[in-house]
Amino acid sequence: CRSSRPGSCRATGCTFRTSLTDDADITALEALRPSLATRYPDVKVTPLAFIVKAVVAGLQAHPKFNASLDSTGTKLTLKKYFNIGIAVDTP
Repeated sequence: CRSSRPGSCRATGCTFRTSLTDDADITALEALRPSLATRYPDVKVTPLAFIVKAVVAGLQAHPKFNASLDSTGTKLTLKKYFNIGIAVDTP
């Protein structure tokens, strides 16, 4: 692996990478957003905020998904915090 950041390749080797695609009915969410825009005119409410909140609720319900293994793969550390990273591409 070749990178401008020396630690990034090493970190990539220690991280689980996964991808999941699913469909969800967000009709009720989309119906709610205009009323929130009226109530909070200076805030742009996007579906992403609701998605992150749902992800955290899922991690709270299933704490083993919010955990790390030590380097030997024998000790599982359950985390008491939620660090949700989101990458975006802007023009």
